[in-house]
Amino acid sequence: MVYIKFLGTCGGRFATIFQTRSTGGIYLSYNDTEVVIDPGPGSLVRLHQENIDAINLDAVLVSHCHIDHSNDAAILCEAMTKGSTRKSGMVLASPTTLKGINGSGPMIPSYYRKKLLKVMEAKAESKYKVGELLIEATKSVHSDPTSVGFIFRSNDGSIGYISDTEFFPQMKDIYRNCRVLILSTTRPRGARIKMHLSTEDTAELVSQVQPELAILTHFGLKTLNQDPSAEANWIKVKTGIRTIAAEDSMSLMVGDDIDIIR
Repeated sequence: MVYIKFLGTCGGRFATIFQTRSTGGIYLSYNDTEVVIDPGPGSLVRLHQENIDAINLDAVLVSHCHIDHSNDAAILCEAMTKGSTRKSGMVLASPTTLKGINGSGPMIPSYYRKKLLKVMEAKAESKYKVGELLIEATKSVHSDPTSVGFIFRSNDGSIGYISDTEFFPQMKDIYRNCRVLILSTTRPRGARIKMHLSTEDTAELVSQVQPELAILTHFGLKTLNQDPSAEANWIKVKTGIRTIAAEDSMSLMVGDDIDIIR
């Protein structure tokens, strides 16, 4: 069974600055493998609040170098390496996050990279093994040119995580057969901006992929000042697919059934 905990569900510049909700990212465990995805500001604190021991993490995954996705990556490396006393843990992250490109990044100092068992560059269409998880990095179209999304493959099916990206036609093929789609839907209806998904974009993708469950997250201020649940309900009505808006601390269990714990 795959277990997911939403450590944070907001993103974008001002939602991050004001911490309208947390920007802690997502915790995922499968059998004995534990990872954190896109640890923005407060991720370590949120792990402690949820009684999850960061020292036991096997890997940190970062889709791109923007601070709302990567701020706590270094401190989680400190945790995984037991305070830099053991060579342990892995990082799977975009090249910009690891090396820096055109003035952006790096977000993980070389000091920590030397302490890790493995550091892997996440490149679209490449596959990786982290413990018992098979992970595929997927194409994104975002202002960080090396941005990726992730698909997690297990005996309980595939879970797609779509980080910041604008909609592009190939997405329906990339995420086909995912039981669950987690979509960073930053903008509400009628407020689309470049390089991010809006509610309309998400509805189009959900309609094409037909997952068992779609989960919206990474809400910007415009969405939070309205009602993320209303955006999710609009998609559900439009597509016929079960769609919910994530909340901080919400959990998901994916096995034979898909159960949500709020």
